[in-house]
Amino acid sequence: MPDKEVVLRLVCEGGGSDFHREKNAAGQWEIYEAGCSIDRDEKDKEIWHHWKRGPFKTLDQALYSLFPCGSWVLLSAVEVHPAYQARLWDLYLEEKPNFQADNGDCFQHTERYWLNACGYAQA
Repeated sequence: MPDKEVVLRLVCEGGGSDFHREKNAAGQWEIYEAGCSIDRDEKDKEIWHHWKRGPFKTLDQALYSLFPCGSWVLLSAVEVHPAYQARLWDLYLEEKPNFQADNGDCFQHTERYWLNACGYAQA
C-alpha cells in the first residue's frame, strides 16, 4: 500500500482541489488538501494561486474546513478513492438540499460526476 493516495479530486472552472491521505510517523493516515485557483491582477494578467493545508484527521474535517457551509457539493468530483465513496455520497445527499433550489442547473451538471466518482454510475 502506498504512503500517499488521492482520496478526492474536485474540479471547477478556474481551479480545483485534491484531497489525499498520507501516513504519518506513527503509521496513521492523515488527510491533506492541495489546490489551485486562477485570478487576475490589475493588468488583467492571470495569476495562479497554489496551496496545501492539513493535516486533518478525517476527510469530513478537511472538506468542511475548506467549505464550511458545505458548498463543495457545487464542484465536480472526478475521482473518489473506493474507501471513501459511500461516505462522500451520503454527505453529498445531506448537503444537496441546502443548495439545489438556487443552483438547479449546476446540479444537473455536477451530480453525474458525483454519481460516477462515488461508484453509482448511471446506466
